Amino acid sequence: MTTTFQLTQRELLSATRRSGIMIPAYGAIAVGITLSALFGSAGTRVVPTVVTCVLGVVAVEYGIRRSIKRSASLIDTPWTVRITERGLGLTTGVSHSEIDWSAYARVTSKAGFWYLRQPNKAAVILPQRAFTEAQRAELTAFFAARFPTGKRAG
Repeated sequence: MTTTFQLTQRELLSATRRSGIMIPAYGAIAVGITLSALFGSAGTRVVPTVVTCVLGVVAVEYGIRRSIKRSASLIDTPWTVRITERGLGLTTGVSHSEIDWSAYARVTSKAGFWYLRQPNKAAVILPQRAFTEAQRAELTAFFAARFPTGKRAG
């Protein structure tokens, strides 16, 4: 199965936010706020810690947006994805790769995207809108068969 699509910066930002990459950063910020509220004395440690945590959220969001802008060459051209029994082929305006399915640990589905995740947390993001309804159904079944329960799209 082969399809070609072009991501927008908005789609890439949305997919990145929902990919789970920000969860550790936000978790650390939440822990900082909680510890500050529990163990800080009123007004002396709480306010600076909360301000630092809020700045941390802003810094994470800024970093993601900046990274996406630097990746503009990747999304300025169409991507062609080829899915076979052996693996996934991805061609962009600047690169081409063929990756065997054994390189992926799991496939998840969230908010209109498939995330094909490798053990090192790297992921290929595929917008489901790039596939017809019949192709989406076929891919969902394919991923379910290829990846064990708990590690598949759905």
